[in-house]
Amino acid sequence: MKLFFDENFDGEISRRLCRKFPGSIYAGDDNRFKGLKNGQLFAFLSGKTYIFVSEDKHFLKETVYPAENTGGIVVVRKKDMSPGMIYTRLEKLFFETPVRTIKGRLVVIRKSGMRVRIR
Repeated sequence: MKLFFDENFDGEISRRLCRKFPGSIYAGDDNRFKGLKNGQLFAFLSGKTYIFVSEDKHFLKETVYPAENTGGIVVVRKKDMSPGMIYTRLEKLFFETPVRTIKGRLVVIRKSGMRVRIR
């Protein structure tokens, strides 16, 4: 499993999870991806196996950013969640959920729980 963290995602969480999943990318540390617009980033991720992790609510718009041709899109709605809680939820998702469950789907993580959208 390879993860791709949006450059605006928490750097500490991103780096910790990148170390656990070799080949993963944190865009905040990679000059190739700094400053890319959402559409450019989505174009890069399309057709690849990376699971994209972001806090950007724009990626909830499935008509604009359909997850079907990606490794999956995970949007974290961080309201009322501590960094520790976010890390724990992501770690649980990536270690306990089969890749096939995430691939091509939108996963939304909130304080109240996690939901996998199936179209």
